[in-house]
Amino acid sequence: MPNFAIEFHDSKLLEMVCCSPGVLLALDAYVHSSTGTPGVDSGIGLIWRAELRLSDARTNGSVSENARIMDGTVHTPQRAYENMIGAPLKVSGPVRIELSGHGWSLDIEGTELEIDLVGEGRFVEDVP
Repeated sequence: MPNFAIEFHDSKLLEMVCCSPGVLLALDAYVHSSTGTPGVDSGIGLIWRAELRLSDARTNGSVSENARIMDGTVHTPQRAYENMIGAPLKVSGPVRIELSGHGWSLDIEGTELEIDLVGEGRFVEDVP
C-alpha cells in the first residue's frame, strides 16, 4: 500500500472557499507516492486534487485562483511540516497553514485540519 505526501512547492492553489466558520483550500497538488517514506524513498510523482479543510478558521492575506505555491508550512501541536505533509491527514488542536508565492502570502489559523486526496492522481514522473 503506497504512502502519499503533498509537496507544496510544486503545487497550485486552485481556489479558497470561505464557508464560515471554516475554510476550504483546493490544490492541484504535486504528490509523492512511495511504499516507503514519500519524498525520501523512490516512488512516483503525481498531480492530484487535494482538499485542505480548516475548522473555525481565520485568514490573513489573499491570493488569486490558480496561484503557483512556492513555499508552504503547516504547524500542528505535534510538529511543523515544512513544504511536505502526508495525506490523508486529520489533526485536532491549534493548526496554522502558511502558503506563499510570487507576490502573495496566505496565513490561515484554525482548530482542526483535514486533508484529503480527491479522485485519481495523474502520473507525472518516476522519482528515484
